[in-house]
Amino acid sequence: ELADAVLTPRHLNVTLSNPSNMIAEFDAPAFDDTLVFQLTVSDGKGGVGTDYVKVKVIRPSPLLFVVRNVQGISTWEVDAGMDGDVEPMGWIDAGAATSVFRPRSVAYLNNDILLVGREQGGIVGFAEGSEPIENPPAKFVIEGAGTLLQTPIAMTYDRANDRLYVGEFTALRGVLVYDNATTTIGAGNGTPSRTFVTPDR
Repeated sequence: ELADAVLTPRHLNVTLSNPSNMIAEFDAPAFDDTLVFQLTVSDGKGGVGTDYVKVKVIRPSPLLFVVRNVQGISTWEVDAGMDGDVEPMGWIDAGAATSVFRPRSVAYLNNDILLVGREQGGIVGFAEGSEPIENPPAKFVIEGAGTLLQTPIAMTYDRANDRLYVGEFTALRGVLVYDNATTTIGAGNGTPSRTFVTPDR
C-alpha cells in the first residue's frame, strides 16, 4: 500500500508544482536539456524506495513565416545551418481558396494560430499547429468596417503577455491592441481592447 510518493527535480532550472501528486507538472526549460528526477516512495510502515527518471526536453525549432506579397506566405522550420536553396515546409497561396489577398503581415499566437493581415483589409486566421502544410483552410476571417482592420500592414505579438499589436496603414486608426489575444482575435473576435495613435496625426 502506497502511503506517500514525492518526485524531486535534480535540476536547478525546474520546479514541480505538485511533487506529491500522481501526475507532477513542471515548466520545461527554454532549451534542449536532459532533466533528472528522483522519485521517493514510502509505504507508511517504514519501507522507502528511491529511483531516478530522465526526461529529455527537445524544444521545437522556431518557425519562420515569410510574406511573399501577392503570392502568399512561405514557412520554414529554422535551422542554424540553413544556406542556399531550401524548400519551405509549408505555404499558403494567395487567392480565394485561402482567403489571403495581398498579404502584408503575420503573427503567430501561443495557441498555434497564424494570423495573416491583408492589404485590402481584414485578418485571416489559420490553425497552423507545429507542422505547417500546403494551403491549410482558413479557420476564420475577420473583416469589415466595424473591426477597424482596414489595412493591417504590421503585427507584433507579445508572447509573454498574450498581447497582439496591429499597425494600421491609416494614421487615424494608429495601432490596435488586443489583450488576451489567444482568446480574442485568436478565436475570431476582431474587436480591439484599445488603440493608440501618434499625437501629430
